[in-house]
Amino acid sequence: FEALSASQDSMSAQFSNRRRERSRGMTGLVIVLASFALFLLVFLSLPNEIATYWPQTASLYNALGYEVNKSGFRIVATQTQELANSIPIIVIKGQIINETGRELTVPSVRLSIRDRAGRELHNWIVRADQDRLGPRGEGSFSARLESPPADAYDLEVRFAREGEQ
Repeated sequence: FEALSASQDSMSAQFSNRRRERSRGMTGLVIVLASFALFLLVFLSLPNEIATYWPQTASLYNALGYEVNKSGFRIVATQTQELANSIPIIVIKGQIINETGRELTVPSVRLSIRDRAGRELHNWIVRADQDRLGPRGEGSFSARLESPPADAYDLEVRFAREGEQ
C-alpha cells in the first residue's frame, strides 16, 4: 500500500503543479489583456493630448476617424470687406483659443487668398496680439489686405507651419 500511496501522492503533486502553472498562465493572460484594454481606453480617450506629445500618432488618429489638434489651439476668424477711398479692403479678425490645461506659446497665423479653383493668389503671416496663452485662455489677431486680387474668392486661415514664419 505504501508504494501505491506514494504513487498517488506523486500524481497529486504533479496535478497540483499543473494547476498552479495553468493558474499563473491565466493570471498573466488576464494582466496582459487588462493592460491592453487600459492602453486602448487611454489612447482613444485622449487623442489631442497624445498627439501633442507624440505627433506621429496624428496620422493614426486621422485614419481611425478622429480629428486631432496637435497645436492645442483653435482659430475662430471672421472676415469683412470694406471700401476706403474706392480701394477694396479685406479685414480679418480672429480669436485664438488655448484648448489645453497648460500655458502655451501662441503660433503665428497664416492667411491666404485663393481663387475659385483653390489656387493660392496671395499669403501672409500675422502674429497674435499675445505671445503666450494660459490654460483655456483666449487671444486675438487681426489683419487687413488692401486691393486684394480681382479673382479672390476664398480666405484660408490656419496656423503657420515651421519655416513659414
